[in-house]
Amino acid sequence: MPRGGRLHTPSLARCNEVDNIGVDEPAADKPSGRRAAMIRRHRGHRARARRVPAIGLAVGLVAAVLTGCGTAGTGQGVAGITPRNGRSGLSLSGTVDGRQIAVNDGAPRMRVGDCDPNQGPDTDLCFFSRAIDGNFFALIVENPDALAADQALPVAAEQCAPQACDEISDVAVVDVQLGVGTQRVRAEGGQLRTTTVQPLRRYAGSLTLELPNGRLSGTFEVVPRPRE
Repeated sequence: MPRGGRLHTPSLARCNEVDNIGVDEPAADKPSGRRAAMIRRHRGHRARARRVPAIGLAVGLVAAVLTGCGTAGTGQGVAGITPRNGRSGLSLSGTVDGRQIAVNDGAPRMRVGDCDPNQGPDTDLCFFSRAIDGNFFALIVENPDALAADQALPVAAEQCAPQACDEISDVAVVDVQLGVGTQRVRAEGGQLRTTTVQPLRRYAGSLTLELPNGRLSGTFEVVPRPRE
């Protein structure tokens, strides 16, 4: 603790400042001899007794400030995060072509629109990220209008043109792309469960994808990233 008994809480960016908390010693004349030694010992015990509640109060205030600055939410893991200021999460893992795939991205790019313009105009929900090995990763829902809050849709490999996929509402049509310039792979089975759907703003849930050459599963809670 600094001299003077004053305890300062840390300054946190974008949060309200916490007032300094101090323990001030009363002024007194300075006796000499045995009486002075007794007074010093008495003051030392009294100062230590005061520091304990002061430190506890400071820790409580810092914890409250950190809670206010942090990410609120319910549940655990990525699915329990409530995005603030563009923060979000995508966490997937599995095996494709005998290779372990893992994605753990706190700020994936989200696009709602035409993610495959070379195949004709349509509306997709796309998450762009990178696997932990650095390779490009894309997850594309070809019929986002079928998604709703607190809903579970089976995943099916519908052989539909992009515009025709938009009209499908009883299953989720999901493509995966691993690597830049590689061909997208359509999931043949699985489930897409959405807990939150706010069109163009926020999508949260979990999924299991059965691919022709592997399997992926995980959770997501994705919002648009801030403009860079």
